[in-house]
Amino acid sequence: MTNEERLCKINLLQDFCTQHCINEDELYELFSQMEIIREGSPLDIYYEDGEITCRIDLAKNPIAFRISSVCKSPLCKERELWVLARVLKNANFEQVQAFIKTLPKISSYSWRVPQERELTYVLDAKRHLKDLEKLRYVFSLPCFIDDERDCLTCLVNSDRLESVMYYYPDFRIEGINPTEKLSWWVVCDAD
Repeated sequence: MTNEERLCKINLLQDFCTQHCINEDELYELFSQMEIIREGSPLDIYYEDGEITCRIDLAKNPIAFRISSVCKSPLCKERELWVLARVLKNANFEQVQAFIKTLPKISSYSWRVPQERELTYVLDAKRHLKDLEKLRYVFSLPCFIDDERDCLTCLVNSDRLESVMYYYPDFRIEGINPTEKLSWWVVCDAD
Protein backbone atom coordinates (compact mmCIF):
# COMPACT_ATOMS: atom_id res chain seq x y z
CA MET A 1 0.00 0.00 0.00
CA THR A 2 1.40 3.40 -0.96
CA ASN A 3 1.50 6.38 1.39
CA GLU A 4 -1.27 8.00 -0.65
CA GLU A 5 -3.53 4.93 -0.32
CA ARG A 6 -2.73 4.64 3.39
CA LEU A 7 -3.57 8.31 3.98
CA CYS A 8 -6.84 7.94 2.07
CA LYS A 9 -7.85 4.91 4.16
CA ILE A 10 -6.85 6.63 7.42
CA ASN A 11 -9.02 9.62 6.49
CA LEU A 12 -11.94 7.32 5.68
CA LEU A 13 -11.45 5.53 8.99
CA GLN A 14 -11.29 8.80 10.92
CA ASP A 15 -14.50 9.99 9.22
CA PHE A 16 -16.20 6.69 10.07
CA CYS A 17 -15.11 6.91 13.72
CA THR A 18 -16.29 10.50 14.00
CA GLN A 19 -19.71 9.65 12.52
CA HIS A 20 -20.15 6.69 14.89
CA CYS A 21 -18.62 8.29 18.02
CA ILE A 22 -15.74 5.80 18.25
CA ASN A 23 -12.59 7.16 19.89
CA GLU A 24 -9.03 5.93 19.26
CA ASP A 25 -8.89 3.78 22.41
CA GLU A 26 -12.17 2.09 21.54
CA LEU A 27 -10.99 1.54 17.97
CA TYR A 28 -7.81 -0.11 19.23
CA GLU A 29 -9.77 -2.37 21.61
CA LEU A 30 -12.31 -3.29 18.94
CA PHE A 31 -9.53 -4.06 16.47
CA SER A 32 -7.79 -6.45 18.89
CA GLN A 33 -11.12 -8.15 19.63
CA MET A 34 -11.83 -8.47 15.90
CA GLU A 35 -8.50 -10.28 15.46
CA ILE A 36 -9.40 -12.77 18.20
CA ILE A 37 -12.88 -13.31 16.73
CA ARG A 38 -11.43 -13.87 13.26
CA GLU A 39 -8.99 -16.49 14.62
CA GLY A 40 -11.83 -18.35 16.35
CA SER A 41 -11.57 -20.08 19.69
CA PRO A 42 -8.89 -22.71 20.33
CA LEU A 43 -11.40 -24.29 22.75
CA ASP A 44 -14.97 -25.52 22.35
CA ILE A 45 -17.43 -22.98 23.71
CA TYR A 46 -20.77 -24.05 25.20
CA TYR A 47 -23.30 -21.24 24.70
CA GLU A 48 -26.46 -20.53 26.70
CA ASP A 49 -28.64 -21.65 23.77
CA GLY A 50 -26.98 -25.12 23.80
CA GLU A 51 -24.70 -24.62 20.79
CA ILE A 52 -21.18 -26.06 21.09
CA THR A 53 -18.68 -24.52 18.68
CA CYS A 54 -15.24 -22.94 18.37
CA ARG A 55 -16.86 -19.94 16.68
CA ILE A 56 -16.80 -16.79 18.82
CA ASP A 57 -20.21 -15.12 18.87
CA LEU A 58 -20.48 -11.98 21.01
CA ALA A 59 -24.27 -11.98 20.61
CA LYS A 60 -24.41 -15.15 22.76
CA ASN A 61 -23.49 -15.87 26.37
CA PRO A 62 -20.84 -18.56 26.95
CA ILE A 63 -21.59 -20.99 29.80
CA ALA A 64 -18.38 -23.04 29.71
CA PHE A 65 -15.20 -23.89 27.82
CA ARG A 66 -13.92 -27.41 27.08
CA ILE A 67 -10.28 -28.07 27.89
CA SER A 68 -8.10 -31.15 28.19
CA SER A 69 -6.69 -32.07 31.58
CA VAL A 70 -3.14 -33.26 30.94
CA CYS A 71 -1.81 -35.62 33.59
CA LYS A 72 1.96 -35.89 33.81
CA SER A 73 1.86 -39.35 35.35
CA PRO A 74 1.97 -42.44 33.09
CA LEU A 75 -0.76 -43.94 35.31
CA CYS A 76 -3.45 -41.48 34.27
CA LYS A 77 -4.74 -40.39 30.89
CA GLU A 78 -5.76 -37.09 29.39
CA ARG A 79 -9.34 -36.11 30.17
CA GLU A 80 -11.70 -33.56 28.72
CA LEU A 81 -13.28 -31.12 31.17
CA TRP A 82 -15.77 -28.29 30.87
CA VAL A 83 -14.80 -25.31 33.04
CA LEU A 84 -17.43 -22.74 33.91
CA ALA A 85 -17.09 -19.33 32.25
CA ARG A 86 -17.40 -17.64 35.64
CA VAL A 87 -16.28 -18.04 39.23
CA LEU A 88 -18.92 -18.28 41.95
CA LYS A 89 -17.70 -15.89 44.64
CA ASN A 90 -18.45 -15.55 48.32
CA ALA A 91 -20.41 -18.80 48.65
CA ASN A 92 -20.33 -21.62 51.18
CA PHE A 93 -20.31 -25.30 50.24
CA GLU A 94 -24.10 -25.63 50.53
CA GLN A 95 -24.61 -22.61 48.28
CA VAL A 96 -22.20 -23.92 45.66
CA GLN A 97 -24.02 -27.28 45.64
CA ALA A 98 -27.34 -25.46 45.09
CA PHE A 99 -25.75 -23.33 42.35
CA ILE A 100 -24.38 -26.42 40.58
CA LYS A 101 -27.93 -27.83 40.34
CA THR A 102 -29.01 -24.72 38.39
CA LEU A 103 -26.36 -25.13 35.68
CA PRO A 104 -27.54 -26.43 32.30
CA LYS A 105 -26.42 -29.95 31.35
CA ILE A 106 -23.74 -30.22 28.70
CA SER A 107 -22.94 -33.91 28.83
CA SER A 108 -24.17 -36.97 30.68
CA TYR A 109 -22.01 -35.94 33.66
CA SER A 110 -22.97 -33.58 36.46
CA TRP A 111 -21.29 -30.31 37.32
CA ARG A 112 -19.11 -30.60 40.43
CA VAL A 113 -16.34 -29.10 42.50
CA PRO A 114 -13.04 -30.07 40.85
CA GLN A 115 -10.51 -32.30 42.54
CA GLU A 116 -7.20 -30.66 43.32
CA ARG A 117 -5.20 -32.48 40.65
CA GLU A 118 -7.70 -31.65 37.86
CA LEU A 119 -7.52 -27.91 38.15
CA THR A 120 -3.78 -28.11 38.79
CA TYR A 121 -3.36 -29.94 35.45
CA VAL A 122 -5.60 -27.40 33.76
CA LEU A 123 -3.65 -24.43 35.05
CA ASP A 124 -0.26 -26.11 34.61
CA ALA A 125 -1.00 -26.34 30.90
CA LYS A 126 -0.16 -22.70 30.25
CA ARG A 127 -1.80 -22.73 26.84
CA HIS A 128 -5.18 -23.43 28.47
CA LEU A 129 -4.84 -20.55 30.88
CA LYS A 130 -3.74 -18.24 28.06
CA ASP A 131 -6.66 -19.40 25.90
CA LEU A 132 -9.13 -18.92 28.76
CA GLU A 133 -7.82 -15.43 29.46
CA LYS A 134 -8.16 -14.53 25.77
CA LEU A 135 -11.78 -15.75 25.73
CA ARG A 136 -12.47 -13.98 29.03
CA TYR A 137 -11.22 -10.75 27.46
CA VAL A 138 -13.23 -11.02 24.25
CA PHE A 139 -16.47 -11.94 26.07
CA SER A 140 -15.87 -9.30 28.81
CA LEU A 141 -16.14 -11.97 31.50
CA PRO A 142 -14.91 -11.40 35.04
CA CYS A 143 -11.41 -12.69 35.70
CA PHE A 144 -11.16 -16.42 36.47
CA ILE A 145 -8.22 -15.85 38.82
CA ASP A 146 -8.27 -12.26 40.02
CA ASP A 147 -6.97 -12.80 43.52
CA GLU A 148 -5.36 -15.44 45.70
CA ARG A 149 -8.68 -16.97 46.74
CA ASP A 150 -10.30 -17.33 43.35
CA CYS A 151 -9.07 -20.55 41.86
CA LEU A 152 -10.24 -23.18 44.27
CA THR A 153 -9.78 -26.94 44.24
CA CYS A 154 -11.22 -29.28 46.81
CA LEU A 155 -11.33 -32.78 48.17
CA VAL A 156 -14.94 -33.84 48.60
CA ASN A 157 -15.79 -37.22 50.12
CA SER A 158 -19.37 -38.54 50.30
CA ASP A 159 -20.69 -35.03 49.64
CA ARG A 160 -18.61 -33.71 52.55
CA LEU A 161 -15.95 -31.06 52.08
CA GLU A 162 -12.69 -32.41 53.49
CA SER A 163 -9.98 -30.03 52.37
CA VAL A 164 -9.40 -27.01 50.18
CA MET A 165 -6.38 -25.89 48.19
CA TYR A 166 -6.02 -22.39 46.75
CA TYR A 167 -4.08 -22.54 43.53
CA TYR A 168 -2.30 -19.27 44.39
CA PRO A 169 -0.60 -19.52 46.83
CA ASP A 170 -0.12 -23.28 46.81
CA PHE A 171 -1.29 -24.35 50.24
CA ARG A 172 -3.95 -26.62 51.64
CA ILE A 173 -6.51 -26.12 54.39
CA GLU A 174 -7.51 -29.40 56.03
CA GLY A 175 -10.92 -29.93 57.61
CA ILE A 176 -12.37 -26.73 56.19
CA ASN A 177 -15.61 -25.47 57.70
CA PRO A 178 -18.25 -25.97 54.94
CA THR A 179 -20.00 -22.75 56.05
CA GLU A 180 -17.00 -20.55 55.20
CA LYS A 181 -17.62 -18.28 52.22
CA LEU A 182 -15.11 -18.93 49.45
CA SER A 183 -14.71 -18.64 45.67
CA TRP A 184 -15.45 -21.67 43.49
CA TRP A 185 -14.67 -22.60 39.89
CA VAL A 186 -16.73 -25.67 39.00
CA VAL A 187 -16.16 -28.27 36.28
CA CYS A 188 -17.99 -30.99 34.38
CA ASP A 189 -16.54 -34.06 32.66
CA ALA A 190 -17.01 -34.07 28.89
CA ASP A 191 -18.47 -37.13 27.12
